[in-house]
Amino acid sequence: MSKVPVAVLNADTGFDFTNYMDKKDKILALTKNHTLGETVSYFLFSPDSPASSLLDWQPISPFITLDDLNTRLDHGDYWGYVYIPQNFSQTLLLNTVNSTSHLSPNSNGSMSVMFGYDQARQQTVTALLAKLVVGTFTAISQGLANEFIAFAEKSPNGYNDLLVSPKILDSFVTVYINNIHPINVYGQNFSTYITGVVLWIGCLIITSVTFKYFEMGFNNIKKSYNDAGFILRYQFYCNIFPFFLTFVASGSVFLIITILNRGTDFPGNHEPIYIFLFIWLSTIAYLQINCFTATLVGYNNFGMIMSLFLILQLATSAAILDPIVMNSITDITFALPMHHSVKGLRCLMMGSQCNYMGRDVGVLFAWAIGLWLIINMLLYRQILGRLEKSK
Repeated sequence: MSKVPVAVLNADTGFDFTNYMDKKDKILALTKNHTLGETVSYFLFSPDSPASSLLDWQPISPFITLDDLNTRLDHGDYWGYVYIPQNFSQTLLLNTVNSTSHLSPNSNGSMSVMFGYDQARQQTVTALLAKLVVGTFTAISQGLANEFIAFAEKSPNGYNDLLVSPKILDSFVTVYINNIHPINVYGQNFSTYITGVVLWIGCLIITSVTFKYFEMGFNNIKKSYNDAGFILRYQFYCNIFPFFLTFVASGSVFLIITILNRGTDFPGNHEPIYIFLFIWLSTIAYLQINCFTATLVGYNNFGMIMSLFLILQLATSAAILDPIVMNSITDITFALPMHHSVKGLRCLMMGSQCNYMGRDVGVLFAWAIGLWLIINMLLYRQILGRLEKSK
């Protein structure tokens, strides 16, 4: 697994000692003349940082807004981000003001950073990411608390110079979770995985039935038509019959998805009709791949090839996971339809990475139309050759 990129935006503006000059020397001595945001960032970028072998912390310009950061996350530039707010250091200062002694329960609360991520992008990776980030900040919080205690032990006044109460040291830095595209019910996540597999198997069956049916009826049909009429009629049924079956299969899967997602709302303007049309487009693309293979090798031999092709798409993981998990091995599947079916459904159902929706539709459309044209040209030549041999 590659390192997971996580952006770090330190927007901390530092301390304002205007009304708290008596705290200035102690606070700056404790933080070594840095803002608290800089101190936390140092922990994150340190080679000894927890999970440094799995997380790729990437600093972001402080001039970037939180909205811009959310947009970058939504576009898939990062798997997550850590946002250190502007008042991060000042909250520490206010805590010291409100904590009049080391036993005081009064405080402004622990300092919070925001961790943002897109759960709908890929649930397994984001679940691991969330655990790693929260665990990292737990370690950072404990480290800062220990520094406060060590500072107090070395100070002339002992624990009276601890500045904040032990209650705050228990959770010195906390993490606020911002999940921009949550998976509301289990059915949302499950349906994006299973749809492609079910439709692919359905297209295997449709292709097999279609080719077998028209192979059986070939001799009976050709007796009633001349060569040109027969070819046109034969190709018409070879296109319309499976096309109708894809409509039925897509409708059935759409009903299942609707049931699995009951009680949830699809984001934005992604009405259910768009989800159905996208599923139908995916099914047509799957069908054309199966029919193309059956046209080349025969309907008796294509099933094994297409089953292996399905396994290829799943095993390389680009359809289900992300390149971050399987490194470059997934590159081959970026041109294959199932990857784009899964990504497109996640956009329509959960709003994840919708900036790629045009590419997903384009790839599926190219597979569907491109192979449809090739199949019809091959069928025409095959049928014409068989008619000439039968004379």
